[in-house]
Amino acid sequence: TNANSSMLNSALDLASARVERVKAERNYSSMDSLATTETVISGYPSFKRVTAITQTLTAQYAYKTVTVTVTHPSMPMPVKKTTAIARF
Repeated sequence: TNANSSMLNSALDLASARVERVKAERNYSSMDSLATTETVISGYPSFKRVTAITQTLTAQYAYKTVTVTVTHPSMPMPVKKTTAIARF
């Protein structure tokens, strides 16, 4: 149980850190370059982190949805964090 809790906490930390990194990007246009798949994460062996960024652009709205998914072979379900970032 402790090992599973530790793994889940690590996955949550990885997802949160990535979401915060994307939110800190000052250039809205270059934010898309942060969409990546990371299979080697220093200090977190066997974890995989996928950052997906999609844009919604209508006459009323302009925002990007950021979803970070973290997986590990020993975790039964992935950890996902999603946020929306408005154009500024």
